[in-house]
Amino acid sequence: MVQGVLSCPANAAIWHTQFAAPFPKANLVACDRPGFGASKPAARDPHLGEQVKALTHLITALPRRPTILVGHSYGGPVVLMTAVRQPDLVAGIVLIGGSVDPSQERPLWGQYPLHTAAVSWALPGWLRQCNRELMTLQGDLIALEKELPRLRTPVVMLHGERDRQVPVENVAFLRRKLVALGKSGLFQELVFPDYTHFIPWKHPDAVAEAVTMAMERSGQIRSR
Repeated sequence: MVQGVLSCPANAAIWHTQFAAPFPKANLVACDRPGFGASKPAARDPHLGEQVKALTHLITALPRRPTILVGHSYGGPVVLMTAVRQPDLVAGIVLIGGSVDPSQERPLWGQYPLHTAAVSWALPGWLRQCNRELMTLQGDLIALEKELPRLRTPVVMLHGERDRQVPVENVAFLRRKLVALGKSGLFQELVFPDYTHFIPWKHPDAVAEAVTMAMERSGQIRSR
């Protein structure tokens, strides 16, 4: 039995399509990340490390089974850092439109005023939290890049070439880094020319394929 933990920059209901057609011999668990859905944001700025602590707490509270982590968008680097820091808890990971390249995450000039106390209070809670995360993401990705030599978990990266929120160059970045570290055997990619950022909603079959690949790579099911 495998369990999949799904993470996304929104509430757990984002993954309703995946729950409508669950994987055989697998339990699915979707979580509200801190600051989204029914959860409350911390007073301090969010960082990937804090997200990893929350996700690790969830994993350790679940029955001990091989676990595949699936992260979309900002959830991508969350599950990647979790795999790096908690290799004994994670059997494989899937990054869907995931942000991993620090050079692609420079805050836009318009984000700075939204980050001030005078303006942020008027934003919807989910938008305020998104902006807070994006303001700290580049520095967190620089730190994550330094930790990649510790990675020993299979990675499947699913991305679309028409992604305007998280450029497809993120795929080449992670591939290049893992090749340089002699870890190319851990990496597998699925890149589709017509896909945008919203793969979990628009292309659930591709999500199923990526998760199946991660399960195969982790040895939880036999290759087709």
